[in-house]
Amino acid sequence: MATQTSVAVSENLANAINNVRNNCMGISEELNQIKTRAGINTAITAVGTGTATGALIVGIKKDSIDDELEKWMLDAINEQNGSIVEDSEKDKRIEALKNVAIEKSNKLNKSKKLGNIRTGLMATSTATNIAGAVISSKNQVKDDLANMITKCIKSVSELYDTKMQAYLDKSADETEIQYAETVINECSGIKNMNLSGINKKAKGAMVLSAIGVGTGMAGTITSGVANSDKIRSDASEEGKNKEHTLNTTSNILAGATGAVSLGATIFNATEIGAIKTASSIADKCAEVLK
Repeated sequence: MATQTSVAVSENLANAINNVRNNCMGISEELNQIKTRAGINTAITAVGTGTATGALIVGIKKDSIDDELEKWMLDAINEQNGSIVEDSEKDKRIEALKNVAIEKSNKLNKSKKLGNIRTGLMATSTATNIAGAVISSKNQVKDDLANMITKCIKSVSELYDTKMQAYLDKSADETEIQYAETVINECSGIKNMNLSGINKKAKGAMVLSAIGVGTGMAGTITSGVANSDKIRSDASEEGKNKEHTLNTTSNILAGATGAVSLGATIFNATEIGAIKTASSIADKCAEVLK
């Protein structure tokens, strides 16, 4: 009778270990998938940061060229209203005006090109922020994984109770007891995983990426309008002010997009750190259960 009881307790220990194996083995794989997505998202949002920052730099360069063009126009008007030019100086004056016209044309083309580049960079940054927001929204500890972790923690606790009973009854050999203790030691750390920290960082990245979508899209549209022929060709004082305001707004939005993209990148990078900590615990548990 005592033998049958010992066998039953020994089987209970084996079943308890299998229960831990069934409930804990998949956690490591799930966390590694989240870690991979966080890594991809870090790279994506980093691109968004770079393109938005590039758009700001290009926009500032464009403003500098536009300021030079405006100064040239004022100088030309002042010179035109100056003293009468002698016949002997007319040819030189005409040649100088031709050179100025060529230089002006080159700068106008460069300004237009820079405006198009800024618009393209803002569109790219917007696209990366959209991708970042989508990935971040999916890259959280979902209910399935949370339930898996809860079951794992419970099964480890049950294994501890079963192991203690087997030890007291002397119903399992020393090797079985030692293995059960190893499983408990390596897998009990799962209850200390900071899942809320992972989710907070993912949500933070998602929110910032969503903000980046808004500022990036607004910046793309504003930059496109500012660089349109209709706006650029309006030589009136009102037209100049409108173009200047649109360009300034585009640059501000580019800077804002770069800032929030950088924030999202930081959140994604710190999420990787939090996942690595949790994943390390799960990996050790999975390794001993193999």
